[in-house]
Amino acid sequence: MHPNVRTSFGDGGGIEAFRKEHLENKESGFWEEFATILRLGGRFRGSDAFDAPYTFSAWPGNLDSFECLAVIGSRVRVRAAPGLNARILTALDFAIVRALPGGGVETPGWRRVQLADGRTGYMASRYVRSPIDHRALFGFEDGRWRLMAYVAGD
Repeated sequence: MHPNVRTSFGDGGGIEAFRKEHLENKESGFWEEFATILRLGGRFRGSDAFDAPYTFSAWPGNLDSFECLAVIGSRVRVRAAPGLNARILTALDFAIVRALPGGGVETPGWRRVQLADGRTGYMASRYVRSPIDHRALFGFEDGRWRLMAYVAGD
């Protein structure tokens, strides 16, 4: 970890701030989120920088990162309603969908989405990710890779 690791877009940062915000805060879910970020892979920026996950580093510039979500799996089911017993509308492979409000009632574990053809449905939230969710930015410095930033938002 870089001594001045960024933890926000403001003035905050450093190892101690990182420790307090992510490691000592049991509700932060850091280790699970960090594992997901690394599992999803990323993209190199030159030979000395790597940004993960790909849902941030490879996000298409023509799509609004506040309005869309990346589907992070194969054959992810889109359902007519939130719930495993709801009718399956289709299945998607690593697609991008538009995020929609919950349709009156938010259902934990489900995201309401709009498909490219205009249909709306629900996906299990664990299979979609916003490009502005947490991301890890690494830099190669002094002969080793270091975490330079762990931030979310824009």
